[in-house]
Amino acid sequence: MRAMIEQIKKLLQDFVAPQLEAIRGDIKALTVEVAAVRSEVAALRQLTDTRIAALELLFNTKLIALEQKLDVETAAIKESIRSRSDLTDQRITNVEDKLAQTNTLIEAFRRELAAEIRRVEETLSADFVRMESGVDTRLAAIKSDVDTRLTVMAEKLDFIRRELLAEIKVAKLQPA
Repeated sequence: MRAMIEQIKKLLQDFVAPQLEAIRGDIKALTVEVAAVRSEVAALRQLTDTRIAALELLFNTKLIALEQKLDVETAAIKESIRSRSDLTDQRITNVEDKLAQTNTLIEAFRRELAAEIRRVEETLSADFVRMESGVDTRLAAIKSDVDTRLTVMAEKLDFIRRELLAEIKVAKLQPA
């Protein structure tokens, strides 16, 4: 039996041992290849990280530049709106001034008409007894004249009012 064990041992040493040595050599070669692949992967990872960092820096730089440009544009738009608003306010003030002048003219004309009517009434009452028949005719003529003037004035005032309202609408709609 010992001889058989010795023969098996010799057989293993002759056939299996060289195979094991070959396998060990292959494992060592594979270990070296795996280490080389790991080094390549690490180098690629470092290159990728460097490129990503460069792209992030470029992106951040461009983003900051875009934000600054947007801030400048926004400020310019705000200033434009502010100046147009000031111009619109000035136009509205001008229209309001014209309306005030028109109101002043209307009030002056109303006073003038009231004074004229009072003067006519005083003249008529002093001469009433003496000229009763003629006064009726004159009074009708004056009334007609006043009505005509008031009608013309009302038409003029209405026309001026419509013009001013149209100017206000144009001023509000018109970009400065």
